[in-house]
Amino acid sequence: AVPRKAQGSKIGAKVPSGLDELQEIFDQPLDEMDLLAAHAEHGNWRAALAVQDGLRRGGKALDVDVYESVIRACSAARQWAQALEAFEELQASGLETSAAARNGVMRAMAEVRGWEAALELLHQMCESGSALDSAAFGVVMRACREAGAWTMTLQLLDDLRRLGLQPTSRTHSAAMAAGAQALQWELVLDLLSEVRPHLQRREDIAAAYHAAIRACGECGEVSTAVRLLDATKAEEELAPSLSTYTVAMQACAKGRQPAKALLLLDELPAEGLKPDKALYAETLRICKVGSMWRRAEELV
Repeated sequence: AVPRKAQGSKIGAKVPSGLDELQEIFDQPLDEMDLLAAHAEHGNWRAALAVQDGLRRGGKALDVDVYESVIRACSAARQWAQALEAFEELQASGLETSAAARNGVMRAMAEVRGWEAALELLHQMCESGSALDSAAFGVVMRACREAGAWTMTLQLLDDLRRLGLQPTSRTHSAAMAAGAQALQWELVLDLLSEVRPHLQRREDIAAAYHAAIRACGECGEVSTAVRLLDATKAEEELAPSLSTYTVAMQACAKGRQPAKALLLLDELPAEGLKPDKALYAETLRICKVGSMWRRAEELV
């Protein structure tokens, strides 16, 4: 059988209207769950609800997979009310709620109604005894951070620890970004030290260093920002990127050390990096602020 998660990619932009059409696409016997998975993949929430109703009318027991697919379809379509209704129905059914169902409705709530609504839903789930995981907290923390509610972002990190949950790279990234917003550079460094041993993906490691360098720069901690940039060079299989150099140069400029920023610019060739238009523009700005007109003329 074709894995249900892979069906959406094979279908492409064309969403089948019914089971017969889906079977023609895959040329093999499929069932309503396969059709429901395809609708969930494409965010076709009305069709997903129709399939769910059809299963119910046919006397078939609805399992967690059905609710997960419906919630995923509604969440993808930003239909928070329908996602919440499906989740509440799942809770009332006596079935054990899954992480995918909880996080799906949380994501829809955060994206459409904002961090306060998502936070309220998280508290309701805690009070109802739902087995929350770090991913659920990560969804709400990201919503809080994007809305500038950095205090609540950091509070949620403490909350998930008190519940005995293990912070993930996503929760730490949200907390570090919040710390950077709050100019709490020492807190960000503590979070970096805590999360670094658990990070595996290069993009997660780079994002963690980026947030730490940015926080240090905003607080005028130039030497610490440059030290963190040097630390990225010592990381195995991780080379500093243009964006990392850019935030480090901005840190130097903010700390009134434009000459040090230009020294970082001179390091780029040795790191195999070539300045792009954005970095050139930032360098010219630094030269202007530092009255380094000759160097600015060289860049132009």
